[in-house]
Amino acid sequence: MNLLIRDYQTNDALSCLDLVQSNTPAYFVQEEWNDFKKYLELEREDYYVVELDNQVIACGGINYQNHGATAVFSWDVVHPAFQGQSIGKQLLQYRLQKVKTNPGINQLIVRTSQLVYRFYEQFGFKLVITEKAYWAPNLDLYFMQYSTADFPKPAAAQLQLMELMQTISERCYYATWIKNLEYVLWDALKNGPLNYGHDQVTNQDIQQLQALAITGDAWVYFDEQTEEQIINLAAWEMKFAHHSMTNPRLLLG
Repeated sequence: MNLLIRDYQTNDALSCLDLVQSNTPAYFVQEEWNDFKKYLELEREDYYVVELDNQVIACGGINYQNHGATAVFSWDVVHPAFQGQSIGKQLLQYRLQKVKTNPGINQLIVRTSQLVYRFYEQFGFKLVITEKAYWAPNLDLYFMQYSTADFPKPAAAQLQLMELMQTISERCYYATWIKNLEYVLWDALKNGPLNYGHDQVTNQDIQQLQALAITGDAWVYFDEQTEEQIINLAAWEMKFAHHSMTNPRLLLG
């Protein structure tokens, strides 16, 4: 089975809504169709679909709470014709990997029902609390939490790199992470010292940044939803090249 897991696009809305409808009333109540429509329009953050032969057969997302420290698996749906074929497993593992590589996350939860909580148990989620008739008269809330004890922690060099970038931002702009800091500092690594805000990015800064980036095979960038993110150098270089070409003003800070 040749599956593609990709980011949700707005033109996927009807396909995803059809997935919920196809699982009603087995797993959802009719009123939840409107809840899901609102979610896709207003509350969606990181959301993904699974395609088979250009047909959307499953979807599921990640939302964030507590300034990005808590990840929430949201609206997992698999078409009934494809249930029991490890589609949901692959989509869950895909998102789990996303969460595990995000150093800012220290908690992962899912709010599900008595109908599917056993599915999440297979992957390490533990039941925390239940509440009768939460979703509907016959659908209870099963609140589950994943242990993040085994999540990979950023290497020392990566943490030091983040702290150094924050220190430069505070020194030059009195801000923990001034907008576009990651682009300006990366450009400085390529082109040398520069005046920056109230101070400078010095040769010493550049040498330390370069050494830590190479040691940790990483750079740090800022995401509006999840704040500081660690990215490997190969991926960062592609991101930098694309964004600095389409928006050269990023390099002005």
